[in-house]
Amino acid sequence: MTSNETLTDTQQLILSGRRSLDKQMLGLDALSKLARQFSNKPEFYQLIEVLLLTLSGQFSVADAFALLHKPGLKEAQHGFFGTGKYRNNPKMMNLELNDEQCRNMISRNEPKVVSGENVPDCCRSFFDFLEEVDAEIICPMVNNDKLLGVIGLGKRVTGKAFQPEDIDLFHTLVNTITPFVASSYHFWEIATLNSWYLSILNNVEQGVFVFDAANRLSQMNLTGFYLLKKFNNGLIHPIALRNKTIDEVFPKDCFGDWSSRFMRARVEKRLRFAESMVVSTENAESIYNVRVSTLTNDVHSGRDLIVTLDDVTEQRASEHRLYDLEKFAEKGIMASSISHELNNHLGLILGGAELAQVALAKGNTEKAISTLEKLKDSVKKIERFTAGLMNYGRIHTNMKAANLNDVITDVLSFVSIQKKFARIEITTMLDSRLPSINMDVDQMSQLLLNLLNNAADAILEAKRENGVISLETSSAGNEIVLSVSDNGVGVNPEIKEKLFKFRLTTKENGHGYGLKACAAIIDAHSGSVDIDSTLGNGTTFRFTFPIEHKHA
Repeated sequence: MTSNETLTDTQQLILSGRRSLDKQMLGLDALSKLARQFSNKPEFYQLIEVLLLTLSGQFSVADAFALLHKPGLKEAQHGFFGTGKYRNNPKMMNLELNDEQCRNMISRNEPKVVSGENVPDCCRSFFDFLEEVDAEIICPMVNNDKLLGVIGLGKRVTGKAFQPEDIDLFHTLVNTITPFVASSYHFWEIATLNSWYLSILNNVEQGVFVFDAANRLSQMNLTGFYLLKKFNNGLIHPIALRNKTIDEVFPKDCFGDWSSRFMRARVEKRLRFAESMVVSTENAESIYNVRVSTLTNDVHSGRDLIVTLDDVTEQRASEHRLYDLEKFAEKGIMASSISHELNNHLGLILGGAELAQVALAKGNTEKAISTLEKLKDSVKKIERFTAGLMNYGRIHTNMKAANLNDVITDVLSFVSIQKKFARIEITTMLDSRLPSINMDVDQMSQLLLNLLNNAADAILEAKRENGVISLETSSAGNEIVLSVSDNGVGVNPEIKEKLFKFRLTTKENGHGYGLKACAAIIDAHSGSVDIDSTLGNGTTFRFTFPIEHKHA
């Protein structure tokens, strides 16, 4: 070999090295431009697409792919990206790397020819699949000892195999771009989370305002903006309020002392408070449930003040309308119950008249006169009852000391001779030591009449041959107890909880006003009731009344 021929070979080697270096420089320059392009606005998915196109052009391949292993991407179904025949390839899109494969690629961190030798057993199935889809070479994307994913290239359009210098360049380019891809993903993840959180905030029905340690607005949802716009038509866009002070967000001429109260809550370290607050304008008044809390902000080394406003104006208006309707309904209930209660009182009068007739027939004038006096009292009770209907909002009571045993005895003397109770045994077990309590005797009589009539109806409905109603009194501590039991049909469990609370009835011709009136009487005497009932076996009503009752 001559010296000229040797020089020629050396020159060719130098020229080949220069071409390789120029190719590397072109590749790095392309990646540099790519980095600059996405540095200001890192759109992650677009970055991966452009990266694959750049590598495809660099190595003259039509098909390239990126399989990203970053947690979260697979769940979002964006873990695979491809160009050429790899784009939207169903089989490729289902590619996954298991933990063992990831560890192997991290430890080697080098490009690998797909059809080459020395493929680790753990990666064999992965490489076999890549060989089936004509992938030529892959390179792991390792950042901070973590696998971000792998990038693969298909066959070259020229048909030439990848040379060692191509593999080295591929490795260099992938290592160069991997940190930037990782950072772009990180920025994308933050932007996605921020967008997600803001979307949640904007779909919350309450207005949410976040003020930083300097009491300047740092965040606000759309509901909050439209709430403020309601009182200030000059507001055009939420951005106009960014960094405004709390005084500017809640101006005094509209919101009064709201801002000072919010700031005072921060100073006084009242970590939470909630109350209703009013905004008054020329045309209307709005009511808000206001909640204030503070939250430590590690980013700005301070405490954020969080204010939430819930517009309850319509709710309060509805509550007032409902209250008015309830009061009106109470008036209707009391008016409608006239027939029910009058029937009870008329039953007493009828029973008294029959007693007076029996006494006169036997020549017992004294007994007849006593019975007629009681009839006069019954007529007065009717007068009081009808007069009480004039004020439907409150049951008036005429409290005086009396013994419940005497009231029971008096009522039973009238009802026992009525036809309804003809085949019913009424038994009593009255505590002789029962103390007197302050009560309205007429109302307590009305309560007993309702209970006895309902008990008789339940027994008749059960078609008992041996109907029994039992009344028992006792005292326990500072209370007296009245129990009224029957062996009637019992009360359905679904209805039991509603008795004395709602106007309801199970009777064919009933209207449910009796127990509603009883509930008012029990309440007027600061009493309570407990119901023990079994379907088919009967019911026990157990009432307790305080011995020392202070009536308002």
